[in-house]
Amino acid sequence: MKTTFAERLQIFINYLETNPRQLEIECDLGNGTLSKVINKGTELGVATINKIKKRHPELNSNWLMDGEGEMLIKKTTGDESGSKNIAEEFKDKYIRSLEDQVEILKELLKKNKP
Repeated sequence: MKTTFAERLQIFINYLETNPRQLEIECDLGNGTLSKVINKGTELGVATINKIKKRHPELNSNWLMDGEGEMLIKKTTGDESGSKNIAEEFKDKYIRSLEDQVEILKELLKKNKP
């Protein structure tokens, strides 16, 4: 199943272990720019994507825009184990992020029980 632009953006934000607002600040983007994409499914302009790419050159803009390829640009050091380590690191960070989100949701459910 192909992911949407908004889903891919959220995956990258999770990889960075940050939130949309923090990434906006890092990349000198307007308040709410990324939240609109994630919550309303709007798309980003090329200039905005370039600002993110400038701050995070490891991001594969083809992946972000079209879902093609890998999220991160592989380093061409001749050592394939480095690429594998990046993928494993991302997977671990993403799983931790999801686990954190589950815990937050559990707490919210506990608070809202009658």
